[in-house]
Amino acid sequence: MKRVLDRLWNNPYLLLTSAALFWGSNFVLGRVMVETIPPLHLSLFRWTIGLLALWPFARRQLKGAKALWREYRVPLFWMAMTGVVGFNALTYLAVQFTSSISASLFNSVAPVFIMLLSHFFLKEKIRPVQIAGVFISLIGVVWIVSRGDWKVLVSLEFNAGDLIMIVAVLSWAVYSILSKRFGTVAGEKGTFWILMAIGLPFSLLLGAVEEIFRPLPWSEVSPIEWLCVLYLGIFPAVVAFLCWSRGIQLVGPAKSGVFLHLIMPFAVMIALFFGETPTLAQGVGAAFVLLGVLMASNPPRKGGGRGQDSAP
Repeated sequence: MKRVLDRLWNNPYLLLTSAALFWGSNFVLGRVMVETIPPLHLSLFRWTIGLLALWPFARRQLKGAKALWREYRVPLFWMAMTGVVGFNALTYLAVQFTSSISASLFNSVAPVFIMLLSHFFLKEKIRPVQIAGVFISLIGVVWIVSRGDWKVLVSLEFNAGDLIMIVAVLSWAVYSILSKRFGTVAGEKGTFWILMAIGLPFSLLLGAVEEIFRPLPWSEVSPIEWLCVLYLGIFPAVVAFLCWSRGIQLVGPAKSGVFLHLIMPFAVMIALFFGETPTLAQGVGAAFVLLGVLMASNPPRKGGGRGQDSAP
């Protein structure tokens, strides 16, 4: 058994594919769960479970956590607000109003937003082909938001969930920029655990406010739905993170980054199982988004960081 586990743990492509699968499932299950469990409650439950599940793997890297907090408290705070609290709460809010397919499509644009923010704040150079990729991917975003109808653009009658998801992806882009410099100050697992610990009280506060306006119907949540909550807290939040980190260790960030593009197809396939049907506008928009992202991603460089360009 140990030999089998060792082989699995040293198979980078299986690990990276699994991470993309778990992250893709987050959009679909989130869409299903918010029909019963309010979105901010769902985000709170996810990170509470994730904090407990990651502890055995992260505790060795947390010996100097207090000193690290004193030195890096500002970037760590904003990483927690954008990557832990902001992105996930906004994503679960968004899928109340839009499909999980659309949400995963917008998530695919994250590398483009990260590239733009890196250019403006980190002074990273952008090549002409990347600029073209930005415009092509934005055409895809506009196509999805407008549902392929120019009248929607003229009347400004946008889907609220699509707009919230765009803000969520921008939040993740800010987190990714910060993580390029501060994402491993306590080791990858230790830093991620610290971010969850920082973000959890704020998730609790948001959940308490939501409870006033939309109380959690405890008696209506089925055992299957609680198992889904447990899944979201363990697999998309922790197991995917561990698989992704291990995959990067084995093959490097450049090869690993390609697997982020599997998140959307996995989300679409899982959504089909739950009865969602892709629209023509989503298909056309997806083609533009993927083409643009492929053009804008992975510029030639001597080395690379380990920041995630797509959101978990």
